[in-house]
Amino acid sequence: MPTTPVAPVNGQLTLRAVEWRFEPAAIVLKQGEQVRIDFQNGGEVPHDFKIAGLAATVLDRQNSGPLSGSGSEVFLSADSGGGGSITFVPLAPGTYELYCTVRGHRQLGMKGTVTVK
Repeated sequence: MPTTPVAPVNGQLTLRAVEWRFEPAAIVLKQGEQVRIDFQNGGEVPHDFKIAGLAATVLDRQNSGPLSGSGSEVFLSADSGGGGSITFVPLAPGTYELYCTVRGHRQLGMKGTVTVK
């Protein structure tokens, strides 16, 4: 089933994780434009998200889960019912995979795409 990409509104976007998907599963960003992703874990177990390979300048990261990203990695984790936010500037155009790094979750369907134009 095709997914309509969602763009940030006023530089902000909410990404929700539940078993075993992301809402939205497709995101579109603009190269060089600051964005804040508010992450909400509506699931029963810990979830996280990573945008694999995206070159970015991370300006702020508020994590509530057991894992944390480092440096320029676009990554957040949240315990069940928790959340967090990350503010960053995507530096390179392309299509990148968004996925949950918790063991087995990606294989169960917790993945999506981030397109930087």
